[in-house]
Amino acid sequence: MRPIGPSKKRVFRRSARDFSKKRYGNPLFPQHRRVKGRAIQDRQRMKRYAGLALMTAVAGLLFWYLFWSPTFRIESVEITGGSDETKATIHELIHERMVNRRRALVVSQSNIFVCDRRAIEDDIRSRFYLESLEVRKRLPDTVVIELTERAPVSVLFADDRFLALDGSGFVIRELTEREILSLKDLPPDMVTVLSGELGAEVVEIETERGTVSIARGSADAAAEENRNPHPLIVLERGGTPLDRQGFAPGTEAVPGTTLGLIIRAYERLPDITGAGVRWFALPNLSESIDVSMYGGWHVYLSELIPFETQGERLSLIIKEKIGSRMDELEYVDLRYDERIFFRFRQ
Repeated sequence: MRPIGPSKKRVFRRSARDFSKKRYGNPLFPQHRRVKGRAIQDRQRMKRYAGLALMTAVAGLLFWYLFWSPTFRIESVEITGGSDETKATIHELIHERMVNRRRALVVSQSNIFVCDRRAIEDDIRSRFYLESLEVRKRLPDTVVIELTERAPVSVLFADDRFLALDGSGFVIRELTEREILSLKDLPPDMVTVLSGELGAEVVEIETERGTVSIARGSADAAAEENRNPHPLIVLERGGTPLDRQGFAPGTEAVPGTTLGLIIRAYERLPDITGAGVRWFALPNLSESIDVSMYGGWHVYLSELIPFETQGERLSLIIKEKIGSRMDELEYVDLRYDERIFFRFRQ
């Protein structure tokens, strides 16, 4: 039998009901927890917006500092290995690019990061035919250019321009004003001749920077030496294949074999004839060279015959046939293998 004693009562406790939950939802009860959750989401969203705005501001400030502030604006261009005239021209090219050219139509190329190194090389090569060229940037504000120029060995007058040629007949660049001034003898039909003081003749040459005036020698003046520092070659106007190329730097203006013969003739003719060379003319579609000599006479050379052979024949004809009548000579034609033609003035 069970012992008789006080009976235990079961205690029933009611669990708290959350009427904000969906199953207990009632429009009459305030939904405090839902309001609190939305507030938290709003604060998180504001933080994201604030962070995004801060990142945008920092990026904008960094962009301004790198591309618009004076810190990285190009202030110096260092050029090594070129003449003063070449350096001046390159400075002008870079200045024009920095002032008038932009990247993406917005950022000026005066900025060290935006400045196009390859474009600068292309600009320089469009004006000069160089042995070597290197363009690099040095932070924060310097462009460094190292170049090696080709040495001119002759001067070509074509397309109303004076062009410097290298030993292979390629155009190096246009002559500078100082180099034009060094040309003491020019053909009369390429320039305007004015009467100067004391009867001296003055030549006016139009260049990119204005008019240059130089003294010009007389065609009949006696000169035993060459007066121009390099042989002057004149191409006749016309539609020769070489003329149509436009004579851009780096293009072949005169075949190398022809130029070699001209240089050799320029060195040897004064010793053979006792008269200096004024210039060389290359007729259109011809394999001959017209050499204008001091004293007003001409020598016609062939590109197909070595100059040594033509020089020996010229020396022989002067000694045996012309002699003391050099002042009366009009031309000597050496373009034919078996015969030599010469003529005296009437």
